[in-house]
Amino acid sequence: MAAKFYHPLFSWDRSEICFALVTIFIAIAGSI
Repeated sequence: MAAKFYHPLFSWDRSEICFALVTIFIAIAGSI
């Protein structure tokens, strides 16, 4: 968890990155 917080982009899995991108996309789409 500490390593993930220190280097989030380097320690994330592909699924976590996809989940983050989808979450951001939904947030942006909802705010428009």
